[in-house]
This record gives sequence, C-alpha cells and structure tokens, in this order.
Amino acid sequence: MTTEKHHIYPSKFVQHLNGWDKKVDKADTLLNMMFVERGTNKSWLNADPRNHINEAKKNLAEQALVENYRLQFIPPAGFELLTRPEKTTEEFYEFLELRQAEIRKWITDHFGIAHQDASAPDDDELSLDEELVEAA
Repeated sequence: MTTEKHHIYPSKFVQHLNGWDKKVDKADTLLNMMFVERGTNKSWLNADPRNHINEAKKNLAEQALVENYRLQFIPPAGFELLTRPEKTTEEFYEFLELRQAEIRKWITDHFGIAHQDASAPDDDELSLDEELVEAA
C-alpha cells in the first residue's frame, strides 16, 4: 500500500473560503497535511474535506473514522470543523491551532518536552531582569 501526503483542506478548495486572501493565506503547511492511500488522495483532490469524510463513512463507522483522524493528530473538535457544510478562513486557522495543540500534547506526553511560549520569558530571563532592576 502506497501512502501520499494529502492537504486536508486542499489548496484549490481554500481559495473559495469566506475571507481567504491568496496574498496572505496559505494552505501548504505541515499542519494541513495527513497521510492517505494513493487512490484516496487522487479521489479527494481539491474537494471539500466534508466530502472526504462522507466518502470515508461509506466504509467506516463514524466512531472509527474519528479515531483514524485522531491518530493523525486531528482531535474530535478538528474533525467537527471538517464536517461543517460551510467553512471560513477563520475556521481553517482554528483547525490548524487545534491540530498544533494535539501535536504539542503528544510530544509532551511521549518525550516530556513541554511547550514554552516563545513570547514568555524563561526563569533565567526573569532572574536577569530582577538583577538589573535591583542594580539600578
């Protein structure tokens, strides 16, 4: 069985989302990729993710399908976004954020590496800032 990477929100599909600006918004991002069989990838080309799910439901119960998506770091809330009949650019980014959180959680759970917000100073930076204030 040959697998291929698949845009969950296909590049040509997103261009029609409410609020999409092709000068700013991009679908070609790792968080918008999953692996599917070659035949599935070809049949899902450029279609609404909802259509992909409806096609998959012909062969799998919804609970099994939700689990298959979860195994590719798409949580139930992300799956629900994909099933909506109408989609927006804002929901696309919400989907990416949900998926990113799922991947971060997996990394933390499996490797013990906690995500640190790049905008939040670490303890060493706080200590240095406190020392500078005290020295002034």
